[in-house]
Amino acid sequence: MLVAEVMAQQTRIETVRPYFKKFLTRFPTVEALASAKIDEVLKAWEGLGYYSRARYLHKASRMIVEEWGGVWRETALELEALPGVGRYTAGAIASFAFDQPAAIVEANTARLFARLMALDSDLAQSASRRQLWSLAERVVPRVRPGEFNQALIDLGATVCGARALCQECPVRSCCRAFEHGLVQRIPRQAVRPDLTDLFELMLVIRRGSEVLLINYLVPFQGFQFPYYILPYCILCISLSFAWLLIKR
Repeated sequence: MLVAEVMAQQTRIETVRPYFKKFLTRFPTVEALASAKIDEVLKAWEGLGYYSRARYLHKASRMIVEEWGGVWRETALELEALPGVGRYTAGAIASFAFDQPAAIVEANTARLFARLMALDSDLAQSASRRQLWSLAERVVPRVRPGEFNQALIDLGATVCGARALCQECPVRSCCRAFEHGLVQRIPRQAVRPDLTDLFELMLVIRRGSEVLLINYLVPFQGFQFPYYILPYCILCISLSFAWLLIKR
């Protein structure tokens, strides 16, 4: 469950599925993942991008094994202590895997909750997030919370989408946005920040038919190009940089 939720962060489920199967085949247990070297984990992760997620997942597995004795914690509050596990991921694992009454707020449920409350504000703002989480915590039941949370996600994805199908919605009778004719303007579109140009440097050293590429001289938490191995290539991750020796 942890692997699935971390992979699904910033990545579509359809994209995740084949990588998820391959990753679990390589690391079938939390102990197997914890004992692996980080370059093995990154290699198994290649193609998904946002490699910081793989690093956090590796750290989380080591914490579960070394600090928790291989025994999973079941509450969202405890799970949030794991590296790379935020409030939503912790709530999803707690409710789906351990049937704990933990709330979740993600894109689909946030849109649904905002319309139910007629919350006409930028959902990215802290005040709006607090209201969304407050409602999520009030409505999550103690009985079958995982199924309830999944139903909310499905409702937000299929009925209460960007183009809401209000006549098919089972909760429109208690929806303030529907009552006041505000469905199309909620949620309010967030103001997009200005783009910032980023530059990446790579050192290229040539010696006859050999080429040495040195990159990632400092750790970078954002997107990185996938690690890959070409014919007659040696990929080595050492210290704080990766080098690729190509024989032509």
